[in-house]
Amino acid sequence: MNTYVGRAPRIDRLLFLPLLYVYVFVVQMGNFFRVSDQESVPGLSTGIGVVLISVGLFRVLRTFLSQALYQLIVVLFVWISIASIFTLESYYEAYRNLGVMIGYLMLSAVVCGSHVDDAALRRLWLAMALGLGISSGLTIIDYLHIIDVPRNNDVGIVSRLDLVNVVQASGFFPRRSAMAAVFCISITGALISGLLVKSMWERFFLLGCGLAGTFCILLTHNRSGVLSALLALVGYVILSKRLGLSNRIRIGLGGVLATIVTVTIMYYHFPSHLDVYTQKLGFLFPDAEREISKSDYARVRLFVASIEALGTHPTGHGFGPIYLAGYGFKNAHNIFTSFIWASGVAFFIWLPSFLFFLSRELKKLRFLIPATTRSPFLDATLCALGAWVLNNLTHDSLATGAAWILFGAAIGRVRIAKREFRDS
Repeated sequence: MNTYVGRAPRIDRLLFLPLLYVYVFVVQMGNFFRVSDQESVPGLSTGIGVVLISVGLFRVLRTFLSQALYQLIVVLFVWISIASIFTLESYYEAYRNLGVMIGYLMLSAVVCGSHVDDAALRRLWLAMALGLGISSGLTIIDYLHIIDVPRNNDVGIVSRLDLVNVVQASGFFPRRSAMAAVFCISITGALISGLLVKSMWERFFLLGCGLAGTFCILLTHNRSGVLSALLALVGYVILSKRLGLSNRIRIGLGGVLATIVTVTIMYYHFPSHLDVYTQKLGFLFPDAEREISKSDYARVRLFVASIEALGTHPTGHGFGPIYLAGYGFKNAHNIFTSFIWASGVAFFIWLPSFLFFLSRELKKLRFLIPATTRSPFLDATLCALGAWVLNNLTHDSLATGAAWILFGAAIGRVRIAKREFRDS
């Protein structure tokens, strides 16, 4: 068998893979490893990404030349770089945002070109779960005022409930949406892999970290973060071919028990948080009084504004803020709104092509690695990416490094499987 397929090259084992493990651990900690609390200031994760891209530049080029999905993304970014000329706001902001996205794409390409096999995926998810558990534990400890944790829950945003202000947890992150973008990935992956692994210590560790992260994100009042992880988990349990009926029933009963325990804890110790969710999730509680937030209206209006802009600027405006009449420039709050505004009509041509090649990669994955023999950590990777996409339907969180790394790992795992199939 090809030695590259059977065992990771030395540079991967000594440099690329250890740095990846450190990266996914660090991103769970938000601003903790940054020299400043400002989100735009580079931190340890940025430095790791720059090192990986610099050392793995050849892998970036090889991935761009060999992988159709990456070629499509490069084409879209080239188009957006041209469209940024027509930005309505700052050229600097439009090209800075594009530069950040290109950096994440190159980082993903490095991961795709590295030897991220099942063993590497396992270590990657253990490192991510460790970061999730530590970050969530410290956030809960600080929120309960047990210990004052530095740089934790410093945002101070509140949810207004009648005459009461309910303080939201924010962890080490500058925004709760940034926390939700990272945690919806790590929570989903930790819970799914924890349900599937055979090792008991890994199961307790992954499930414990995943549940701690779930409780932590509930304290942020971020609906999309909670619902995206929940929907991805439920969808996997229902649709997965590796789970039998008895396993589905056991997982379902365990999920019901975990929900009852969580609701009971919140009812007695965090009652105001339950009232916030009752108000925010009015479609689940039709008898509850619900005040639809301004952000809900803004998301719809911003999407309509991006569609209307196709008539005046069909080429797009780049990754700058969207102009909303009467309100000024606003964040897109939606992945589709962001891409439509950035690339214009080209997005509607690009999206079907991307979905076509993505479906081809998934078919190759199902053929080369059947569901019954697939690593639970690969399933966790795919479902975590699904949760991230769901979260992006209500938040523009494209610049999430963990998601780009998992995307590269998934495509790279298909590449390794093809080599193993040819050499077998």
